[in-house]
Amino acid sequence: MLSTSVNYWGVALAALAATLLGMIWYSPRLFGKEWMRLVGLSNKDLEKIKKKGMIKTYLTSILSQLVMFWVLAVLLATYPATYFSGIAFAIFVWLGFVATSNAHPFLWEGRPAKLYVLTTAYSLIALIIGALLLVALT
Repeated sequence: MLSTSVNYWGVALAALAATLLGMIWYSPRLFGKEWMRLVGLSNKDLEKIKKKGMIKTYLTSILSQLVMFWVLAVLLATYPATYFSGIAFAIFVWLGFVATSNAHPFLWEGRPAKLYVLTTAYSLIALIIGALLLVALT
């Protein structure tokens, strides 16, 4: 299965798109202020985090996106990929792995349900966009 043909440029573009979506999604103009409130971060806390340096955080985030979209590309390469099947795979992967595994911190750590919806909705949209890019570039 891992020997299937994967378009690595497509994987990189999908990861870049997910990163850009995250920058918009978690910006103060969209959901950033609400996210900060839900996780208990103040502007002062955010400034401290920024002063420590965000390069490692962004690199780790991009690496995780690359892995996620490589796995999705392998799955899509296993079957004839269409835009519909790409969206279906994205939703299936999201439901089976992202939505379920992200539920545990909210169930056991008492985090707000609104934070769960905010973070998992971002993941769903990122996966769908990435799947569409992967299908388009295959």
